[in-house]
Amino acid sequence: MTKLEIFVTKCAPLYWLFTAEELKFSCDLITQNYLSSSKIHKFAYPDPMNNNALILKDGISRGFYLIAGLIIENLLKGICVLQDSKLINSGKIHKPIITHNLNDLLDLINGLNLNKNELILIKKLSEAIPYWGRYPIPLIFDNIKNEINISKSDIKCFEKIYHKLVNKINKDLIKNGWQSGIKDGIGSILNYRCL
Repeated sequence: MTKLEIFVTKCAPLYWLFTAEELKFSCDLITQNYLSSSKIHKFAYPDPMNNNALILKDGISRGFYLIAGLIIENLLKGICVLQDSKLINSGKIHKPIITHNLNDLLDLINGLNLNKNELILIKKLSEAIPYWGRYPIPLIFDNIKNEINISKSDIKCFEKIYHKLVNKINKDLIKNGWQSGIKDGIGSILNYRCL
């Protein structure tokens, strides 16, 4: 295989799914710890947005939202590539999917409906990926937001979104398969998925 063929094969929808599944395993460890333990480590620090009043955060909040966001991002990009292989088949990832903004990725996808609560969580995850999931500040001061503490309702909502997206990838692959658009057979071994 050429480097282009390897690149395009690794951009196949199932590779985005495989990456999401691997990250999901880590996320599950975080959420299982949160849901089963009464002794979650908490961090306290002054909040300059609230007269330096102490914020008390679960030690797993930042990690959950960052990893959950990356999982959803991978699944959405996998669906985008499934629907349009031109996004990747020139040997680079093209602009519409070079983003961490999950709402922008959702806008590229046909046949996917999320409810109000799911869209609210998508917005939180979109903010967590490039900013407070990783860093204490955004790139620009105007984008400062309050960080979010983990909640059981967000975990439950994330699980629903995750399963919707995984099911969409699997159903669409089974129904239509996927062709890379560069050469017969590239990606063809990835035309199905058994769960």
